[in-house]
Amino acid sequence: MIDEERLRARMQRAIGYEPPSVAFGAQPASRALAGANARSRQHRQPRPMLLGFVAALIAFAIVMSLVLAGQAMRSRSSVPVHTGPAQWARPTAITTQPCKAQCEVATQSALQPKPPAVPQCGSGTTISCAVQTPVFATPGLGWITDSIVGRDGPAFLYRTDDAGHRWRPVLSWDGPGAQQIRSSVDGREALVVTAWNSQNAATAFYTTDSGAHWTARGLPLGFDSDLVYFANPREGWILRAANLDLVHTTDAGSHWTRIARLDGMTRGGTLLFSTSSDGLYLQGPSLYTTHDGGATWGVQTPPRPSGVSARAYVGHSSIKFFNSHDGVVELDYCTAIGCQSPADYVYATSDAGTQWTTPLRLPPTEGSRNIFIFIDLNHWIGMSGGIFNAHSVIRTADAGQHWTVLLSPAANSNVVQGQWDMVEYPDFFDALHGWSVNEPFLFLTSDGGITWVRQDLPG
Repeated sequence: MIDEERLRARMQRAIGYEPPSVAFGAQPASRALAGANARSRQHRQPRPMLLGFVAALIAFAIVMSLVLAGQAMRSRSSVPVHTGPAQWARPTAITTQPCKAQCEVATQSALQPKPPAVPQCGSGTTISCAVQTPVFATPGLGWITDSIVGRDGPAFLYRTDDAGHRWRPVLSWDGPGAQQIRSSVDGREALVVTAWNSQNAATAFYTTDSGAHWTARGLPLGFDSDLVYFANPREGWILRAANLDLVHTTDAGSHWTRIARLDGMTRGGTLLFSTSSDGLYLQGPSLYTTHDGGATWGVQTPPRPSGVSARAYVGHSSIKFFNSHDGVVELDYCTAIGCQSPADYVYATSDAGTQWTTPLRLPPTEGSRNIFIFIDLNHWIGMSGGIFNAHSVIRTADAGQHWTVLLSPAANSNVVQGQWDMVEYPDFFDALHGWSVNEPFLFLTSDGGITWVRQDLPG
């Protein structure tokens, strides 16, 4: 811009042009023109050809400046704006009692880790076993538990490093199976939280050497059948059902600290934390949020979608976060008793729940039961039906703007023709890699659910 102004000044001096005074425009046009003509006669008259050339050059510069300015304006206006609806009310603070003194929480006696073993159950025995859904830290590294049916087990933990082709036992204990497993990406650090046994006790098993050695930590004393959420192998929260005490650990359960008693919260929801500070709790259509680690909370209700009857109620709600800032809330609006054929809507956030998009209607799938699996903000799968029933399966890669029907893959020696009939409640690591358990098999996909490969479950 500075070079352009210097060039303009040089050309003005070359043709004898003087810029108008500050009073230009404040005096009559005739007087201004007369003064300009008088001044121009005091200078040498330039040649007509030079005048024409310079005028054309100036005109060209002006036109180019206007074009570039227009392009800049268009590029700024094409930046997408946040789609968070303005009708979302600000969260209303609820009553809490933050802990200010003596906040350390005593823990229960822990179950003791036992050497790896394989359960003797299944075919040819009278003992029945149950396999929990596996957890994969990468497409190849995963963990799964198998336990004898009952609240006192025993239970057995396995690990795979080759996407389920081979499983090796790494731990066992006399108690129920796992309710939560967290693992580092390299698998060196892992945490297994057991379900509650017949004495209403649960244990956290923790390893830092890929499962070669384990330490056991009891969960907080007086907590049973409560909401447990670990964001990683070290940091977790528990919300006590009896009195809504929220406790927190940062050392894999060695120590627990009471954060607050959440008197103003409704029981029976889903708890998660996207960061150490940002937490969410969904109960029906009510979304509770905290941004200070759980000491204070606010509650808000998503706006009712346009066209949904005022008599409609939320029959099912779910929440899932994919990282520290991206997540979705799904609400099923029902108008009939039993919630037959609900209207499913999804809300999305990309700023840890500060703002949410306008509700998007999810397409109905054929069948009496709709299940939507949210892989990330863009990739979702919708399915209906049940075991050995014809499934309707659809998939989107652009957050529901377009949907594709997933067709049955061609049969070969290791792929089951029409294997979506065998897939139940799948989960995904990313847009391509997913898994599903249908005992005695584990089904794996590496192409986003188009084809599924069958593997034997451990044990």
